[in-house]
Amino acid sequence: MLPDSLGDGRAAALTADCSACTGLCCVLLPYRRDDGFGADKPGQVPCRNLLADDRCGIHADLVEKGWSGCATFECFGAGQHLTAVTYGGRSWREVEDLGEMAAVLSAQRLLHEMLLHLEEVDRRSPDPAAAALAEQLWTLRDAGPLELLTADLDELHETCGELLGAASLRVRGPGRPDHSRADLAGADPAPAAAAALRAQLDRHRDGLVNLAEWKAFHRQWRAFEQLDVLQWGGLDDGATPMETYLSTLRASPLKRRRRRP
Repeated sequence: MLPDSLGDGRAAALTADCSACTGLCCVLLPYRRDDGFGADKPGQVPCRNLLADDRCGIHADLVEKGWSGCATFECFGAGQHLTAVTYGGRSWREVEDLGEMAAVLSAQRLLHEMLLHLEEVDRRSPDPAAAALAEQLWTLRDAGPLELLTADLDELHETCGELLGAASLRVRGPGRPDHSRADLAGADPAPAAAAALRAQLDRHRDGLVNLAEWKAFHRQWRAFEQLDVLQWGGLDDGATPMETYLSTLRASPLKRRRRRP
């Protein structure tokens, strides 16, 4: 989550709003039971829980029914933007080429994730080059499907990673270790705060009550992760330590079998 101090709607633009989307992640993306979903599904096939109005039929009981992966998935606002802007308000039901739409969603999600980190750089360690790239990405996200699919996202991603690495160095200061691309599963960037959240997650893992409670915890965790993302180094293709720890819960069938990861 981005701080509200960003202003001008950018925090909201980089946060998923399922009510403004048409269930794109539920249709376009594949998922696996092993990753915390209740079944295996290929891409471009509607989830069995998706209703005719593109809402989730089990949204209130996702975690209890074995779909914790849905509760933790974050598109960083790409879904609602693709619906409203990229495809001009059209639903996936009105698009002929769902393969193209799925590729565009992946591109938008990557753009939004990079923007999330670049806006954090602007908040914590402003840099003209990072600001320039952010403006380039804000402009690109409003492009049409063809321009998004032909943009050199690999080069943009590499440039973003370099800028985040430089920002991380500025924030860490001289002599502080660079943990980018290190295997930090189970490590705590801020021991006291992380330990408190971990204890809370352990309690949830053994008996989560409802989806609202899970989402409240997940918002705390994402906020904590965002505050400390620059301490870990640059943009990384792998999962952060927090995401790695959360994945243990997504892979564990909550409530029903209570198996520890």
